[in-house]
Amino acid sequence: MRSDVSPNSTTLLSGHADQESFRDSTRNSHMEQELKQKSKRFRLLKSGIRKTEAVMKRKSVSSEKTGLRKSSRIDLATPVEVRAGTSRTIGLTENVSLGGLLLQCSPDFPSGGNIDVLFNLTAGLSIKARCSVAHVQPEARMGLRFLDLEASYQKMLDEFIDEIMLRIQQWQDEAIVKRLHVIVKGCQAGDSQEELGETLLLSRRGGVLLCRARFQPGDRIFLWSHDRNQGAHAKVVSHCLRGTGGLVELGFEFQDCRLPKWICGLASVS
Repeated sequence: MRSDVSPNSTTLLSGHADQESFRDSTRNSHMEQELKQKSKRFRLLKSGIRKTEAVMKRKSVSSEKTGLRKSSRIDLATPVEVRAGTSRTIGLTENVSLGGLLLQCSPDFPSGGNIDVLFNLTAGLSIKARCSVAHVQPEARMGLRFLDLEASYQKMLDEFIDEIMLRIQQWQDEAIVKRLHVIVKGCQAGDSQEELGETLLLSRRGGVLLCRARFQPGDRIFLWSHDRNQGAHAKVVSHCLRGTGGLVELGFEFQDCRLPKWICGLASVS
């Protein structure tokens, strides 16, 4: 039986098919490259979006933290030296934040006026600032706003507030920042330590004080207030060196069932 297709025709058809196959292969290769490039651009775009979102999120979180820190206000009862021109008087703080403080002071200063204040957070931590009187309240109380607080004072105040907030969160108890001088005595056999201390924070559960005694966690101590003529037994729960002047920060828990009135009254939880 004779074939109707000549050898030349077969060769031509075969060549044409090879050309079509080559063109298809080339088109597929171009499409693959184009898809790869598009996929790469998409990944870069997606990565850029994620980075942008991350930066925006960090800025947002940072902004929120800054706002929270500025609004974080802690109770603080400490004497304040107040100066306005040639006038000088002593007031008492009620609370403090990074933005300013609430002050009890007589005589009153007019709202909108500027004054200078000097006060201690704890032993060795003094704040000096220029303030404006933001508002005047009844009972000789004034709200003050810090004006251009120096960076060193701002850092000091920021760390102080963070430390107090952390302590309060750990205790989950009502507490008050109060500078009160007490005698810290050792109660264990052979412990004759007796040092003057200054409280930093007080609550029904315990508190934090600064002193130069070498008490360690687990030691039993007795806190005595000469002003109140009362004392309380406590146990040291934390010990931390404060600065290079030999001051030690002691965290303590009360051991007495009945606390002295000066503890209950100062913590405002009686």
